[in-house]
Amino acid sequence: EIQRMRSTQDPIAGLKQKILDWEVATESELKSIDKQARENVDAEVKEAEAMPAPDATPKILFEDIYVRGSEPEYLRGRIPEENFYYEKN
Repeated sequence: EIQRMRSTQDPIAGLKQKILDWEVATESELKSIDKQARENVDAEVKEAEAMPAPDATPKILFEDIYVRGSEPEYLRGRIPEENFYYEKN
């Protein structure tokens, strides 16, 4: 069932097939692009794994969730006393 869904519903495979049908790129060009993307991801993962883990402070945990100016007044944490209040600009 999973294989059938992947073969018929996978948007990446569907786009790949359309690119081939429309002759935008060849199979070998798509394989080359896929290989380069995997190499880029592997390099970024290796770099991220070499970095130290960030401190689990509320500022680190909550600061990059919303676009600046669109955040709510505060976010609740795990317990009622653990709230993070955004600074007004």
